[in-house]
Amino acid sequence: MIKRLSGTPGELKYRLVPYETFGKYEDVMRRVPDISKAQRLLGFMPEVSLEDGLTRTIEWQTMVTRSRSQEVRLPAELEFAALAAPGAAAR
Repeated sequence: MIKRLSGTPGELKYRLVPYETFGKYEDVMRRVPDISKAQRLLGFMPEVSLEDGLTRTIEWQTMVTRSRSQEVRLPAELEFAALAAPGAAAR
């Protein structure tokens, strides 16, 4: 789905990072998201489909990457989110 949504030609390239390299990072080694408790206790229901969420994420990441490489200023509503992105400290 990501390949189709991103319009990436050819094979997707990715690099697996060994879990051990995170040091004392305390998290589960395998995530299996389950929102049933949030649904039951809070009445939470997702309003964004997986495909729409991935599309938005890909568009945002593309904009952030371009802005960093071309010294282009992000729209104000996206600037804060870009600061929280991985690697933002290197800006």
